[in-house]
Amino acid sequence: MAEQTSSSASPTAAPESLSTNPTAAERAMLEQFDAGRRLALLRIIVPALFGIALIGLPFAIQTDVAAQSLNSSTQDGIGVVFFALALLATWKRRANLASLAFFLGITGVIVLLLFNDAIQNPLDVITLPEFSLLILPIAVAGIFGGPRFVVLVTAASSIFTFATIFFTHHTPALNATLQQSNGPVVFTVPISVQLAFGALIFAATWGFRRTQRELGDIRVAYAREKELERLKDQFISSVNHELRTPIMALQGYIEIAQELGERGESQRQQHMLERSAGAADHLASLVKSVLSVRRIEADASTANPTTFPLLPTILAATELLDPREAGEQERELHINIPAELAVFADQDHVRQVALNLLSNASKYSPPGSPIEISARIQQPETARRGRGKTNARPLVEVAVRDHGLGIPPEQIPLLFQRFVRLERDLASNVNGTGLGLAICKSYIEAMGGSIWVESNGVSGDGSTFIFTLPLAQTSPPAPLPQGEGSVPAHS
Repeated sequence: MAEQTSSSASPTAAPESLSTNPTAAERAMLEQFDAGRRLALLRIIVPALFGIALIGLPFAIQTDVAAQSLNSSTQDGIGVVFFALALLATWKRRANLASLAFFLGITGVIVLLLFNDAIQNPLDVITLPEFSLLILPIAVAGIFGGPRFVVLVTAASSIFTFATIFFTHHTPALNATLQQSNGPVVFTVPISVQLAFGALIFAATWGFRRTQRELGDIRVAYAREKELERLKDQFISSVNHELRTPIMALQGYIEIAQELGERGESQRQQHMLERSAGAADHLASLVKSVLSVRRIEADASTANPTTFPLLPTILAATELLDPREAGEQERELHINIPAELAVFADQDHVRQVALNLLSNASKYSPPGSPIEISARIQQPETARRGRGKTNARPLVEVAVRDHGLGIPPEQIPLLFQRFVRLERDLASNVNGTGLGLAICKSYIEAMGGSIWVESNGVSGDGSTFIFTLPLAQTSPPAPLPQGEGSVPAHS
């Protein structure tokens, strides 16, 4: 039988699988690491620049009063506003917002300075060095952004410099300089400085990001190592929990049988021996399932796909359900599978997967609650589950839904690993070894499909286990209404 498995795990250290590709939780951990780095820098830089801009604001206002304009105070005011926003976002640990506000503050002050000196007034030779200030946004882009952002800001700075010099009014002195043989140097130098600085920042940022990824890989590897250690401890706890019951029962039956033999009650002794044999069989079955999981998963790769209708296979799985798993109340199986729907897969594997999922739904939902089984054709453009790739051929999507306790979303990444069970299940009367879903995953992936679960963790909403199989070429282009109905299942 299969077990609905999972485990307690933090959202930043719960690897979905020990592979080279980071999981969503691990990517969140790396992003959190980078956010911490940026916040540490912003806590040093932003307060200093905000203080400078705040101190300079009265002097800017005094200058504007004397010149009867708003240029200086507006320029300084932009810096005060954006640096204040960056300071607030830094205090609230909003790294992205703080970085953006800081970048806009630096860029706004410089662009407004150039606007006042080069657009509102005729551009002069002595104003041209101010365009070198545009290397500051490039530097900020490299420190708080990425290589692509550096390229974008560098290109924007160079285009802005070129357009401003060529398409604005010039003073006679600048016009005379441009008409000289070496005149173009007045704009090629600032642009060259920006491009060269951008190339250096790009190289430094790319190298830093590579180093950061390597450090992040170390953090991920450390988190996975801790998770493996926790899984080992939980495996020991799970095996101890599952094996203790039949072992103690076996010991008890043998002791009683010995006492009955001493009293000469051979009939009752035989009955106790039969019970002890049953406990021994159950114990052997548990040990065999633990020891043979590698072989079972290896056998999954030897799938023998054929074309067969899906509905009879699912119905055959429902007939194999153990009625003792779901309590004493009768429950209904609501089946909505088109009768003509056929798949290209290993029929035995599909039946076993369906049986495992139905067994889970029976064991982990209240007695008497319904179980819903449905199937539909999933077109290639929407078949993006599993490893995130688009499949070349249409798939059949099969869903098994229960109305039990559900699975907390943060615990889902560990769901299909071997020997992992919910801690609440370890303390319950539900038997299992934590292997069923791992085997289901091996079977489904060997047949070219994928399997996942959708659950919000709310009690009563339950869980929906979904797996995909290749669609047989003889299947209809769309699901048909046949095959829908309710099948009562006695538990």
